[in-house]
Amino acid sequence: MAKRSSWSVRVLSVGLAAALGLGLSGCGGSGARAPAGGDGQPRSGGSLRLGLGVDPVCLDPSQSGIADAINIERSIVDSLTAQDPKTNAMVPWLASSWEVSPDASAFTFHLRPGVTFSDGSALSATTVRENFDAVVKAGGRAPLAGSYLAGYLGTDVVDPLTARVRFSRPNAQFLQATSTVNLGLLSSATLARPLADRCVSGIIGSGPFVLDSYVPRQSVTVHRRDGYRWAPAIAGHTGDAYLETITYSIVPDEGVRSGALRSGQVSGVTALPVQAAVQARQAGLTVATKIIPGVVACLSLNPFVSRPAIDDSAVRQAVVKAVNRAEVVSTVLSDDYKVATSILAASTPGYVDLGSSLEFDPAGAGKLLDVAGWRAGSDGIRQRNGQRLTLEVAWTTNGGPDQEVLELIQQQVREVGIELKLRQFVTGQAFPAMQRGVGDYAWGAGAFRTDPDILRAKIVLPGPVIPPKPGSPAARLNADLALQASTVDEAERRRVVGEAQHLAVDDGITVPVYEIPAVVGLAKNVRGFSFTASANLFLYDTWLENG
Repeated sequence: MAKRSSWSVRVLSVGLAAALGLGLSGCGGSGARAPAGGDGQPRSGGSLRLGLGVDPVCLDPSQSGIADAINIERSIVDSLTAQDPKTNAMVPWLASSWEVSPDASAFTFHLRPGVTFSDGSALSATTVRENFDAVVKAGGRAPLAGSYLAGYLGTDVVDPLTARVRFSRPNAQFLQATSTVNLGLLSSATLARPLADRCVSGIIGSGPFVLDSYVPRQSVTVHRRDGYRWAPAIAGHTGDAYLETITYSIVPDEGVRSGALRSGQVSGVTALPVQAAVQARQAGLTVATKIIPGVVACLSLNPFVSRPAIDDSAVRQAVVKAVNRAEVVSTVLSDDYKVATSILAASTPGYVDLGSSLEFDPAGAGKLLDVAGWRAGSDGIRQRNGQRLTLEVAWTTNGGPDQEVLELIQQQVREVGIELKLRQFVTGQAFPAMQRGVGDYAWGAGAFRTDPDILRAKIVLPGPVIPPKPGSPAARLNADLALQASTVDEAERRRVVGEAQHLAVDDGITVPVYEIPAVVGLAKNVRGFSFTASANLFLYDTWLENG
């Protein structure tokens, strides 16, 4: 395996997995509910059929990373807290209140009484302890959830309805993490099952819907739970969900999925393609959008390689300048997407506007390469010391606009003398290839979370590669992202996160391109639909006008 040189950034495997299109679930766009019709009064009953673009693979929230899996799990599994999608404030859910120690190393949660899982067992402080202990025990099988519990010492059962979660060091991101699906709470019976078994069946949560079945690559069905009385503070009503059943049909083909919406075979679809969204609006259907908080679509360095071209900071910085982000959005995408102005989407707490650093500047890119000794060859591609300026991008086929975006970027950087080769992989194959030294960059459809700590999971974390040279931008980035995770003072944390964004962009460690929207197409009779703060589906308030 090739090693990166001394300036190397150490990338966490789950972050690269997200970068390679596994859809880890994070500005403009609307999080508003679909408009009501008729008398506007919600009606109970009816079955909602949704077309999903990707098979969920695993329905255990602690093991999940795929966005459509999280969309399903959110209807089954509740969390200790919720996050207001308008203000990003933390609000009660299964915990009615909480206290955080002054150094953010201990979090005490007071649980709502009377909460039960769908198997009838009661939520208690012991259940909270069992869930968090299980995440830590799962290790690499629970990468995202495990990263939220970094430094976990244990959970104290103060009394049956009071749990104190302790860490070995300050953990500024943990409270927000308790609102995520990945740290959603499962019954003791589910936790007793082997990890592999929990991917397909046996997921028992306290949510408003109950899992009926999951047939891989075909469908997932859930039914309404009677007696649900503990909706989060962000919900629009209390009591049982309105929908009687939800069927999530797996329809990977974009054209088939979009056609199913227009023909009425399904009442909604996720990941609505650009042109299909135009057609849906023209047909009078609802298109709900929300820019996903977290890391934007970008090129990220492969930490497992060291080659003269990508090791050259002038080359990395030239790539940043050579990408015309506005052209990508206007040519390949649509107004639902936004030009990236940082490595974080503008909806993410801690975002800093770096638009001036990301301006399209081909002349500046050429000047950087000239000074670094890269001269144009006979075909326009630059060379230095007999080496052609060729870079590789590893990317995963998951549908969507990725190929068209990358082909346009390929043309853009060629204008300044950089040859970009695209190495395409199917899901699950790209990351092992990169570990073998394939690709200078990974192309990623983002990593999603409504907390700036997503940068730490996405970009840097100690790993089995050569550490960055002391004082280098990568070493400073490592230090900043470690520091922000333990910084209690909000203003200081924002300062450190801002510096990290500058370092990631200014040194070309990442090449931000566009902010990613969740785009959901809905039939005319679907009402009360909304997104969570992290742009996942929130179907508890959803109802059918003709249900």
